[in-house]
Amino acid sequence: MNDTQTNNTLIDVLIVGAGPVGLTLACDLARRDISCRIIDKQTIYPIGSRARGVSGRTREVFEDLGIINQLNAYVEPYLPTRFYDRNNILVRETQRASSPNIQPKPEKPYYNVLISQEHTEAVLREKLASYGVYVEMGCTLTGFTQHAQSVVAEVVHAGKSETIEARYLVGCDGGHSVVRKYADISFLGETWIGECNLFGNVHVDGLNPNYWYFWNDPAWGMLALNPMIHSNGWFFSASLHLDESGAFPPPTVETLQRLFDERVNGLSIHFSNATYISTYQPNVRMVDRYRNGRVFLAGDAAHVHTPAGGQGMNTGIQDAYNLAWKLAHVLHGAPKSLLDTYQAERLPIAQNVLSSTTARIRAWSKFDSDDSTSGTQAISNSLLGKDAFADVTQLSVTYRGGPLACDLDHVTSIRAGDRAPDAPCVSVESGEQVRLFDLYRGTHFTLLLFGNQPAPQLPTSALDHIQLYRIIRSGETAGNNDHVLIDTEGHAYRAYGVSGDALILLRPDGYIGLTAGNAPSQAIIGYLNKVL
Repeated sequence: MNDTQTNNTLIDVLIVGAGPVGLTLACDLARRDISCRIIDKQTIYPIGSRARGVSGRTREVFEDLGIINQLNAYVEPYLPTRFYDRNNILVRETQRASSPNIQPKPEKPYYNVLISQEHTEAVLREKLASYGVYVEMGCTLTGFTQHAQSVVAEVVHAGKSETIEARYLVGCDGGHSVVRKYADISFLGETWIGECNLFGNVHVDGLNPNYWYFWNDPAWGMLALNPMIHSNGWFFSASLHLDESGAFPPPTVETLQRLFDERVNGLSIHFSNATYISTYQPNVRMVDRYRNGRVFLAGDAAHVHTPAGGQGMNTGIQDAYNLAWKLAHVLHGAPKSLLDTYQAERLPIAQNVLSSTTARIRAWSKFDSDDSTSGTQAISNSLLGKDAFADVTQLSVTYRGGPLACDLDHVTSIRAGDRAPDAPCVSVESGEQVRLFDLYRGTHFTLLLFGNQPAPQLPTSALDHIQLYRIIRSGETAGNNDHVLIDTEGHAYRAYGVSGDALILLRPDGYIGLTAGNAPSQAIIGYLNKVL
């Protein structure tokens, strides 16, 4: 029988799963002075590119968490992309770098990039360690019991049992989530029987590393090879088919070599030194609820879908980013009903992601009657930032109409629930240029006053959580230079759809909570009473 150790220290949050979703949640909670532990059943940190697409919105999250510069060092360049048929005849070439759809703009400073997941996780772990919190590896959740004020979890580490008591538990433990199982939350959807993909990181000899390569054929689908300079190898992906015995081939270097040799004529290359190979069978599933009592789900534990468009990890990270500030505020005394808004806001987003990724993967694999692939055009469009199925940057994700979206009038064209845009301004006090994102960074609410209307009178308890800035146009003056910004080029007024005076309250996660022309103080206080 295992020895059982009881941890008598009550913590705020226990996080199960130390991938990008769990690490993001832990970092955001730790910077808000929320005590947490993060455990993972794996005994070593996984390697490999795995989820490598990082969306523009996720990069905004990472800027707020203070890790954007570290991650930028691992960005893989988007190289010219060449599409071939099975006879290795070039049918199309795409130059993503020159596409106007992916260029940074004042209101949208980030676009999608590629970073291998092993680097994303390493940077997040380093940030988490700066708060004195470390991932507990080789620690398996074996069950939990919910009580009125806490959750008591049973875990096993190095053959010894331990109980951990936490006020809340969050499952970030992937598609096979044990947290979801123990919480008795349904995972509805389908598995695509007979369909499978093979992914790998491997060394390649005989191929020019200055391009990305795609080969398409109606008989076997797609095969792709992309060089990765920061991972010292190539990313391999290919569709798999059942063999004569009704099984998929094993994930080995030999399988990679055989698939390429069988599918691509007239080109001889050699695979070796694989650092990561895995198979993936598409599942399109999601939960019917994100919560059972004091237990929450985030990321793949709540929703899984095809990898087309690189939406999975990003959706999960934004689950965590949405949940973290709400957990922190409730633990600091906000109404518990704030936690109900997590599911209300994020479940519709997951539903849309499942729908769009399914449509996208079907389009990518479509062939016309003459055996030419219209999927090549669909993939090319996605690379050029013209995806037909959804905004893969996730910058247009909105919580409009949700429980925390409050528009008091129609003075602004931007609406409550929308993402708050960036814009360059000049500080009246210092004369230096400042981005709005510089002001939003941190754990506070932000109140923007456009024009010279009086600032609302708010209680001191609310002002402790809010930073207030006034934005004026060039040539205008303000009575007090403190926290006054000049919108010298009009980017802020345009991005927020403001023509005259306006008031906009931003949530800590960079979404707009309230908009108004000249709001009475009591209306703002009423909103803050729901979240503070």
